Amino acid sequence: MNNHDLQNIVLDQVEKGCTVLVESERFAQQLRSRYRDRRIDSGDMGWEMAAVSTFNDWAARMWEELWPETRPAPVFIRWHLLHESIRYMPPPEPLVCDIHLVTDLDGSFESCLRYGLDPGRGGAANRLVEWRRSLWNVFEQALSELNLFHPASLARNIAQKVREFPGLIARR
Repeated sequence: MNNHDLQNIVLDQVEKGCTVLVESERFAQQLRSRYRDRRIDSGDMGWEMAAVSTFNDWAARMWEELWPETRPAPVFIRWHLLHESIRYMPPPEPLVCDIHLVTDLDGSFESCLRYGLDPGRGGAANRLVEWRRSLWNVFEQALSELNLFHPASLARNIAQKVREFPGLIARR
């Protein structure tokens, strides 16, 4: 099976009314373009968009449609709040508060959240890990005061809403 065959199989599902989530924006764009071509070739109008998206884009749209009280924090706001949190809780030696530390910490928090780990908890650890955990709690509080959350928590937040309101996600 080649890419073209896979696209045809996926597009058949889209035409049946399914929403398809794919890994990359590039693949999503290829599918949307081929869907448009299929519609035109069959004599229909080509303006109808295929229900194809990346998971991240779908999740962001889903969250927006829920009219949430909280929002995913944009990257520069996260970095600013992290920088301020680090200034409040200086890192252990030999670390210094610079952009590299801020981006590394943001990436570390993102990885923890994506895999369902609480960056502020855990068993006994070394001084650096204990500092990072404490920093997370300060950072998360700063986000919360602005009605923001780390975007890596978006899937968890949507799952919580779906548990509260099971009818949110339904097959068309």
